[in-house]
Amino acid sequence: MQLAIFTRSYAKICCLFLFIYSFSSILFAQQTTLYSQYFLNQYLYNPALVGYSGVPNAFFLYRKQWVGVNGAPETQVFTLDTKLNNENIGLGLTFFNDVTNIIGRTSGALTGSYKIDLTPHQQLRFGLSFLAIQNRIFFDRIQADDISDPTLLSAVDQRTVFEGNAGLHYTLKKLHVGFASEQLFQNTVRHNNEALFQSLDYTFVRHYYTTLDYTFTPSPHVDIKPMVLLRTVQGLPSQADLNLMVNYKQLVWLNMNYRPKIGAGLSVGTQLAEQFVFGYTYEFPTTDLSILGSSTHEFVLGLRLRKSSDSPIAREKGGSIKSLEKQTAIQYEKIDALKQENELVSGQLNETQSQLAAQNEELRLLREIV
Repeated sequence: MQLAIFTRSYAKICCLFLFIYSFSSILFAQQTTLYSQYFLNQYLYNPALVGYSGVPNAFFLYRKQWVGVNGAPETQVFTLDTKLNNENIGLGLTFFNDVTNIIGRTSGALTGSYKIDLTPHQQLRFGLSFLAIQNRIFFDRIQADDISDPTLLSAVDQRTVFEGNAGLHYTLKKLHVGFASEQLFQNTVRHNNEALFQSLDYTFVRHYYTTLDYTFTPSPHVDIKPMVLLRTVQGLPSQADLNLMVNYKQLVWLNMNYRPKIGAGLSVGTQLAEQFVFGYTYEFPTTDLSILGSSTHEFVLGLRLRKSSDSPIAREKGGSIKSLEKQTAIQYEKIDALKQENELVSGQLNETQSQLAAQNEELRLLREIV
């Protein structure tokens, strides 16, 4: 759960902010965004998974959390990733924008990954991301009781900082285990209040993610995948995401999500023409926010730029062609064998005919003598 700073009324926000502001305190909170459909775009949480699908991907995600609550988080993310001709290396780009109440963040990231094949069924991947983050404080959104207060802030203060993420991912057949960390450098940016000659320090806190999933295949067309995501932030209790996804022919899926003491949700999605991906998530809180009737909506649009040889239909057609070619080769071999047998039989027949002709000639001579 992304904890918004100052989630009370604007008057309380102003008082709390000015109190913190006056002491130039350092703010610590869970600063990264929740994603529900990270199973569609796996490197949202783990940079080691950039290029994991093996084909170029482009994804756009929009998330509106706690609809109807003032200052609730709103997020947009756009990602590009692919593997290089060397299948062990993946590259990706991420563009991110998030606003939570009076705090906003916009960032761009370059990500790289490397794969090591331990055995034919085991892989280990490493990933690193380098980010440029523009952190903003919307002072103009703070409302005071006395709007004529000469110290009332009406500007947006923004600062840029560089950060890094890292990740590991291990695969053993259908088992996947991942570990990642965001905001490794834990940089601090200082936002200044020129009117009051005071400052506010905003520190990027390190976040940790642990993932575990396993795919069961009860039938050739159905996959069932339980997934667990554990978030850990300095100074805050860990938070778990529990998921159960059912996938039919890799074309339609349904995912049920539950966050203990936070909320639950349902995701549905489809893949069209083997390239276009669409997903939608509806979440509802199981906390006091349910009194407000607030809900969360998340949309994902994706494009998988598969080569013709990568698509399931192409692979199926290719398999059929290879099967026909093999059968044709077998038939040709049989024809050649029959030709050889025919030539052998023809030779034997010619030899027999010659012997018969010689015997007939001998018989004629004997008749003349008699």
